Amino acid sequence: MKRAILIILLGTIVRFFLALMAQPGGDGCFHLNVARFIATNNRIPVFELLGRDVFSRPPLFHFIGAALFKVFGVFGESASNAAMKLISPLFGSLTILLVFLISKKVFNKKVALYSTIFIAFLPIHIDYSSTPHVEALLVFFLTVSLHFILTNRPKLSGLSYGLALLTKYQALFILPVLLLAFYLRHKKKHPVFVKKSAVFLLISFAISLPWFIRNYIALNNPIWPYLNSFFGGAHGAILDTFKMSPSISHLLTHKLVTTPYLEFFGVPLGQFKYLFYYNIPFLGILLLLWGLATLVFVLPLIIGFINVKIKSKNIIIFLSWIGIYALSFIGFAFLNKTIVGRYLFPIIPILSIIWGFGLSRLFKKIPKTLVLLAITFCIIGFVSSEALKVSLISGNWHYYDNDFNWIKENTPKDAVFFAQGQCFSYYFNRPDYYAGAYYPKGASYAEVNSTIMEIIKENNINYIWVNQNFGLAPESVLPEDVLNIFKVSYGKSLVYKNEKTGTYILKTG
Repeated sequence: MKRAILIILLGTIVRFFLALMAQPGGDGCFHLNVARFIATNNRIPVFELLGRDVFSRPPLFHFIGAALFKVFGVFGESASNAAMKLISPLFGSLTILLVFLISKKVFNKKVALYSTIFIAFLPIHIDYSSTPHVEALLVFFLTVSLHFILTNRPKLSGLSYGLALLTKYQALFILPVLLLAFYLRHKKKHPVFVKKSAVFLLISFAISLPWFIRNYIALNNPIWPYLNSFFGGAHGAILDTFKMSPSISHLLTHKLVTTPYLEFFGVPLGQFKYLFYYNIPFLGILLLLWGLATLVFVLPLIIGFINVKIKSKNIIIFLSWIGIYALSFIGFAFLNKTIVGRYLFPIIPILSIIWGFGLSRLFKKIPKTLVLLAITFCIIGFVSSEALKVSLISGNWHYYDNDFNWIKENTPKDAVFFAQGQCFSYYFNRPDYYAGAYYPKGASYAEVNSTIMEIIKENNINYIWVNQNFGLAPESVLPEDVLNIFKVSYGKSLVYKNEKTGTYILKTG
């Protein structure tokens, strides 16, 4: 037990340390921005320009963030912003403890101890447990729900699942597996199965249904932006990224396997190209060592899958859990060529348990000291690489601090910016029009000019951010025709220029 506590403690320290060191990026910017908006305006946004043009996602993360922002507001804005970043490490660390408890119940203390090693030091879990994404919160409540099913507490399981539904739509996929878990535990007593399942469903949907009703009223689609054409939901620029183009060819690629594998072991978005953005010395040698470490670390998982008893009801639940999220991952790839490793993030607690079981079997074939030594080196490498990654990304965001500070000190708080990327609104602390595909491909110069001018007028845009070398948000780099339009129309209204960062800001009026 002492060794398990030590592993959980080390995993927790790593997560909190990296969370406080990290600067938010990607979806994390949007989530923190929404939380800050709720805290400062005492209302839930809908069409406010906060990095995306519509807020429809389940709001539990944002509510918790808003509460922390308010509570820590007495210590200043820096403390408030830092407090919001602690949500993911808190719930990510608690999930390590849950994995120990579930694994101990299903197997034994040794397997439980080994299981904590996997989840505590798996790079993707460290990553999403130290950055302000909703995945750590989602997986915590899903794992809690499973724990309470296994300990025969359907009310608490329903409460936990309801909170998972209020965290991310992805929680919907696991419902059949949770009901299967109830059935397998009570299949000889059908009335008991029906009663416990009904209690579970009643509580979980009583908690989550109000949000889906809100979305239907505000956006005419309870799960906006998904199935938007079916519901006839409100328009939003983000819909361009959800256009369906189903094709079996999307599945005939090595990326269906390599992308999640790389992402699980710390490669940003599962693509090596993002590593070459940074000037990392000896990168080739480091990648070779990293590749060997991943093979060593994945070996117990393979052994675990080979040796588990499929007839066990708990193993059936575990394999069904993995299967349902694997199918959803493949489904997204089939429908719109989206291959995102974090769609498989909810299977990590289950993989951890199977990995722990596999490691216990591996110790019977290879000297324990040798295996532990190899895994220790893997852990040191994984944690070090995550720390390096956070340091590099944070340093790149801080490089633009002078630009962000000028905006906050010299523009009105309600000034609307045109900057293509969901992080700008968070760092500017200003509304930002981010539309993704904001003009049709192949359009003539005149058509592009007309579209751009209409966007600026309709959205009351006051400032335009220009930086053609902003690698942190490649989508913010303006196409040449758009850049020329801005230069012709607003070139004489330059209000800020930073030669060092390459940033300049134009005023539209």
